[in-house]
Amino acid sequence: MLAEAVQSGKLDLQMPVAALLENRTEKNVLLDPEITLERLATHTSGLPSIPLTLPTLINLSTLGFTRGNPYKTISEQVMLDYLANVQKTPATERAFRYSNYGFGLLGLVIAHHYGMTYEDTMRQTITNRLGMDNTLVQADKIKKKQMASGHHSFIRLGRLNIGRQSQYWDMHDAMAGCGGIRSSGEDLLKFLTGLIEQELPFSILSQQPLFSINDHLAIGLAWLLQDNVVPNHRVIWHNGQTGGFNSYLGLIENERKGLFILSSLATTDVQPLGEELLRQMSN
Repeated sequence: MLAEAVQSGKLDLQMPVAALLENRTEKNVLLDPEITLERLATHTSGLPSIPLTLPTLINLSTLGFTRGNPYKTISEQVMLDYLANVQKTPATERAFRYSNYGFGLLGLVIAHHYGMTYEDTMRQTITNRLGMDNTLVQADKIKKKQMASGHHSFIRLGRLNIGRQSQYWDMHDAMAGCGGIRSSGEDLLKFLTGLIEQELPFSILSQQPLFSINDHLAIGLAWLLQDNVVPNHRVIWHNGQTGGFNSYLGLIENERKGLFILSSLATTDVQPLGEELLRQMSN
């Protein structure tokens, strides 16, 4: 969505988040002008992984017992209040530090710019164009009944596997950008095909390296770009994990080949399998 806004001239990567949020905060609140859209998108803003408010800390401390949603208390106001108070890394010390909070904030900023909800912005810029009719953020009771159940672990008794379910992570618009999207295998195939066939012209911009993480890994607009997964090729990928689920999507640059893997077990890291399959596909 950010790439679409930049390519169409609506936003610029070097725009400070402070300027885009000035109408959403109190007049006496000063936001750091060094935090730009690019820094949020490349996880180099210095912001922490999650807003460490008291309710969030309580949720995190009890997560091992409740298997609940650590983001349920994070509203738009919490996001903005926390941004005004959190200590950030100085501009001279730019470094890669993955921030779910930063990416939720980015989604919030983009949605505000379009004057719509996060889900409606996503529909207008991406999913409607690709015919992804089962990709959403807010699920009603009917949609929830159709969803797979996520699990945090399982017990194996001989040939019997008993899954231990996790609660769904319903997210407010405030944090939807960091992991609130629900989708189906059919829709993700449309998305992957759209990336490979370049049906979304602005997706090319999102895959351009903007910050080098190490000798083999760089980051564009969220996409990770890695040159040591498949010999002689760059792999464009991202993974994800929420309560009870694990995912990976990767494509081989200029090869018209890619895949995605979805798992309803959070403790199963599907990325190694995805990387091995990509290597097999490249042969």
